[in-house]
Amino acid sequence: MTARRIILVALFFTVFVTAFAASSPNAAAKKKRIAKKEVAALGEAVLGADEAAAQAAAKRLGEVSNRSATAALTDALALGLAPNVALAALGALEARADATALPTLEYYLKVRPKKLRVASVRAAAATATPKGDALVTRALDDHTREVRGTAATMVKERKITSAATRLIELLIAGSKPAASALAAIANAEIALAVAETIGQAPHELVADSLGEMLLRESCGPDSLRVEVVRALAKVPGGAGALHLAAYVAATPEKPPRKSRREAEALMRDNL
Repeated sequence: MTARRIILVALFFTVFVTAFAASSPNAAAKKKRIAKKEVAALGEAVLGADEAAAQAAAKRLGEVSNRSATAALTDALALGLAPNVALAALGALEARADATALPTLEYYLKVRPKKLRVASVRAAAATATPKGDALVTRALDDHTREVRGTAATMVKERKITSAATRLIELLIAGSKPAASALAAIANAEIALAVAETIGQAPHELVADSLGEMLLRESCGPDSLRVEVVRALAKVPGGAGALHLAAYVAATPEKPPRKSRREAEALMRDNL
């Protein structure tokens, strides 16, 4: 191979690798380190009187890899910020997913503006830690529906099975996010608990939870699906039958599955 050809091949390889890296989803998401003095300046800007600049500074602190950026955000939140700036700072902490922010997030789960409590729940879930999960579960007791709904959604994403008891209570109270979260975390015990709410919780929500559970690939063995199918058949008002039909439609005939055959039989019995 001539020297010129070697250079051309090397150039092509470099361009290809650069283009591939730029197109990679992780390339855009990767955080970059900045100078310490810039982190300090951004922290001061978050505390400044210009709210637009403060929000932009908070967002920027969420985008860098410096560990000190978390401290800059939590320090600013501890000193007190205007609601919209605090919201931006909490959003930045969610982006950082740093467990060292959890004490600050725990405090902000008690503040009055519900939008800040919602943001705190999301940021706590993002840390993906047992303590963060505990804060999310605690937020299921919040006095506003929006915060409880966000917490239920985070339970669903994080698969926090320890929240099942509180979610059952919320299901009985009529919470749609709780119904979906229960479907996502369900094991045999949780599925039975949901089935036992028939007659206590709104029929549609119970059916939605059991139906979503049934369609999950990770629902469990087919014997569990059989029990869920039977529970759906007991839901009054026809809501359960709709989910049985959806399950039959979504499940291939082969390999044979007892739960599918039972769903078909129950649908015929109810015609």
